[in-house]
Amino acid sequence: MSADSDGFVGLVSRMRVAQKHWFRYKDLKSLEQAKQLEREVDRWIDRETGPRAKPTLFDRPEGVE
Repeated sequence: MSADSDGFVGLVSRMRVAQKHWFRYKDLKSLEQAKQLEREVDRWIDRETGPRAKPTLFDRPEGVE
């Protein structure tokens, strides 16, 4: 594994610990920490895979004018 993927695995591991803590204790601090780590995971995925295309009401299929 590369150092970058090791960093991602560590980030996801920390996120899962925070989520489990939230489900066990239901305190606001645990919820905020879990949400923050989840946002970091989402940002890492977006950075590595590129932004996801979000279709809108006004998008048209290719070839349609």
